[in-house]
Order: sequence, then structure tokens, then C-alpha cells
Amino acid sequence: MDIWGPLAITSTFGFKYFLTIVDDKSRFTWVYLMKLKSETAYIIKSFVNLVQTQFNSKIKAIRTDNGQEFLLKDFYNATGILHQTSYVSTPQQNGIVERKHQHILGVARSLLFQANLPKSFWAHAIGHAIHIINRLHTPFFFYLKSVIFKLSMIVYQILVPSRCLVPYALLLLFKTIDINWIPGQENVFT
Repeated sequence: MDIWGPLAITSTFGFKYFLTIVDDKSRFTWVYLMKLKSETAYIIKSFVNLVQTQFNSKIKAIRTDNGQEFLLKDFYNATGILHQTSYVSTPQQNGIVERKHQHILGVARSLLFQANLPKSFWAHAIGHAIHIINRLHTPFFFYLKSVIFKLSMIVYQILVPSRCLVPYALLLLFKTIDINWIPGQENVFT
């Protein structure tokens, strides 16, 4: 979890900052646009409630830098959340979010450039960038695809000892399986 900003150009709705929250397991990303850094406490509390309500899950730890806006000791103690902070001037310890910022900003710049939009539309571009990034395949799904292919090879070798050509089409079918991941739904094999 980290804040990017203040941006030199205020967005069309007056936003100057954005809070990025990245799930460590799935790398799914949430972005909250903010006018002031003081909005962070309210956003964190509402995000924790969102996760508990919508995903029926509990946040175990929050990793941030040493920003004053993240110091909510009473809230963390009341909810049982472990607050992990990095050392001063070491953004490498919060590297997942820092790299995600660069990824988000790169995609947003590309969207603004390709659409010939002024820089004041950066908030819209970031929203679209997050939508695109969250729908990209992650390394976990590429790993899952390779496991499925290896299992199909084992099944092929066990069931077809004569190595005839008809089951080869079945092997090609398994080789071309792609996984589309939609958050909140089960994986769909197409």
C-alpha cells in the first residue's frame, strides 16, 4: 500500500494523489483517487470493511512506508491487522507497490498519448490502466497452464501406448488451453 503524488497537474475532478493497494498473492490492484493525503485513513478503514464483506476474508497484514498517513495503531490493533513498515529512505522494501506504480503510470501515459488527451485526464487514464492491468494474465496462471499441459502429456502416454495419430488432436487441444481469470468468479477454461 502506497501513495503516489502530489501530481503537478490536478485532474479534471481535482485529484492530486492516488492510493495503490496490491494483494500479495494475486497482485490484484485497487486504486483510490484522493484530493488530500488526509483521506487515507478513511479509505483504509473502508477498504478493510470491503474485503471482509465482499470477499469474506480478513486482512492479516498491511505493508507501507513510514508515511504519517498510514499510522493508525488503534485501528490496526482493534482489527488484528499487522502493520509492517519499511525503513526510512528504502522504497525497495515496499517494492511490489513501487513497481506497480511504475507499471500503472506507464500504461496511463501510453493511454493518454495514444488518445491525444491532455494530462489533466490522468485520473481517467489511471482508472483504465488498472482495469487493463487487473485483467492481464499473471505468472501463476502461466504456471497453471504448463501444469495442465504436463498432465495432458502423462494422460496421453498412459492411455495411448500405440502412439496413433487420432489422440494427437486431443493433445493439441490440451496444448492450446488458455485460462481467463475473472476476479470474484471461478477460473474459466477456454
